[in-house]
Amino acid sequence: METKGKANEDRQVRPEGHETGSTISRRRFLKSLALVAGGAVVTSIAAACGATPTPSAPAAAATTAPAAQATTAPAAPTKPAAAAATTAPAAGSPKSGGKLVWALESDPVNLIPYGGVSTSNQWGKEFIYDSLVEWDKDLKVQPALAEKWETPDDKTWIWHLRKGVKYHDGNEVTADDVKYSIELQANPPAPGIKVGFYPKVDNVEVVDKYTAKFNMKSSDPTVLGYLGWARYSAIIPKGLYDKVNVLTTGIGTGPFKLVEYTGNDHVLLTKNVTTQPPDID
Repeated sequence: METKGKANEDRQVRPEGHETGSTISRRRFLKSLALVAGGAVVTSIAAACGATPTPSAPAAAATTAPAAQATTAPAAPTKPAAAAATTAPAAGSPKSGGKLVWALESDPVNLIPYGGVSTSNQWGKEFIYDSLVEWDKDLKVQPALAEKWETPDDKTWIWHLRKGVKYHDGNEVTADDVKYSIELQANPPAPGIKVGFYPKVDNVEVVDKYTAKFNMKSSDPTVLGYLGWARYSAIIPKGLYDKVNVLTTGIGTGPFKLVEYTGNDHVLLTKNVTTQPPDID
């Protein structure tokens, strides 16, 4: 058996188409075939590896070139604009004095302190007069001609006036002026009319030169609102209606005093130097 196997292994193989003289053994034939096949595979792999880098070169060149030009160009103009915007408003500082002119929708008609029915009447007189209290920018009640007040019960208001406050004519504000003003507001002389906003004041009592007391008919929570609005609650000198023509003349304690009023033309005011006047730039 072993001799037979050895004989078969060394059997000579004759490829088809060849003559007897060119015979090779079977083992040599298989080795040659393997070498040929292996060379073909290596050639195919090398060809495949060499084919891929060729198209990649132009792709890299196409992406980098436009990107560098597009990002840098628009950034330059931003610096000058920012510098100009921040420095412009800083010039100068507010100063006292000067003139201010503004237009009114309609003529004030008159400057009566009480019972005026038109809104334009308030536009003409509002800077001339003060009340006992006033509203601030948040509509909170603040002291004005009265430095403080108290309500010991629901039907009593006691007002303590600032001392030394003077009207535009130089006279000092007293409790007599408060009594005259508040009681006159209940029934304003013509052309003024009674208004529904007047609080439930029965009478005003002069306690001393700088103290006035409201005696109420009943409890009334609208007192501070009525006085703070100031449209109908100005404090004026005692007897003013008998001394001047209140249609065209006003004497108060406001930040501005009246120079002249010309109907259907203008109202001219100047700052009240006896108080702390507002600065006008």
